[in-house]
Amino acid sequence: MARRDDFPACEAVRLGAAVRRAWSSSPVTAYLDVDHPGVLGSWTGDEREWRAVPQRASRADAAEAGLRTEPGPERYRLGASCGNGSRT
Repeated sequence: MARRDDFPACEAVRLGAAVRRAWSSSPVTAYLDVDHPGVLGSWTGDEREWRAVPQRASRADAAEAGLRTEPGPERYRLGASCGNGSRT
């Protein structure tokens, strides 16, 4: 049976959850740079919060589907790539 999900192709966490649901025996893990919503750029206030909502929903969906989320290797994390140690 085909199932349609409404998520952008670039939404790796929700994509991983969909794969986990479709093939529950598949060992799927999402490796994430941060444990909070990221890639929010220069957005502030309500706009920043509004953009974080779908990311939180994706993580909740992943947990419900049994998708593991783990930190990626340090060398691939965005914060590690900043020479001045700033957080991204």
